[in-house]
Amino acid sequence: MQVHNFTDEQMSKFIDAVGGAPKTEIAGGQFTTEDLRKLVESVNGLNDWPKTTDDPRVNYAIDCVVDDTGDEDEAGYDEKLYTEEVAAFATLNCT
Repeated sequence: MQVHNFTDEQMSKFIDAVGGAPKTEIAGGQFTTEDLRKLVESVNGLNDWPKTTDDPRVNYAIDCVVDDTGDEDEAGYDEKLYTEEVAAFATLNCT
């Protein structure tokens, strides 16, 4: 299971991207993917597709959370792949 280290700002982006309540404030810190799944449930998130953010690490964590294959071996973080994704969405003005 992956461990995600988030700043307060990254956690705010994560909550916004998964559709959590607008006033939900959770401090950054160290979270496993399972912790983030439980957090998403607690804020009633992911009722719709998640948003893409301008932060590659947040986008990776969201991908881990929405992955429902049940595979315990999550793919590792690929900085280049997620940085390219952010750039592509910025070009399309989607973030």
